[in-house]
Amino acid sequence: MRRYLALGYLFFAISPAMAQSGWTDPYAASTKQSKIYQVRIARANFSEEVTNDFFALGCKVFPDEGAIDGMIGDQRELLWDDAQSLGFQEWDISQLARTAADAGMTKAKLPGACDYWKQNPGKVIEIRRRAEAADLVSVPP
Repeated sequence: MRRYLALGYLFFAISPAMAQSGWTDPYAASTKQSKIYQVRIARANFSEEVTNDFFALGCKVFPDEGAIDGMIGDQRELLWDDAQSLGFQEWDISQLARTAADAGMTKAKLPGACDYWKQNPGKVIEIRRRAEAADLVSVPP
């Protein structure tokens, strides 16, 4: 136990000297790369969800676009906070949302595409529950 305490004191005694001498964290680059990777995954998930939500809107699963805007608003803010720390611009995320929304609406216009919601009632229930959980819209069953 004393050995660990001695090592701890030694670490704290050396740390300020290292900081003053221009010592840099060798793991800083990998930490930033990891954060960038996480933000890219979050952007992909956000894009997929927005596309799916607007696909549902185009197929009349939702009554209006207001329900979707509220559902994705919180995710947009979380993504924006993470992305801003890495130098992404707000328009990047807004453009991503617009592109995904257009893709979802385009998908809904394809012949027979809306049959997906009829064949997967569980998905309809899931997406409506998300809307109700966001407390934005009361969608009839």
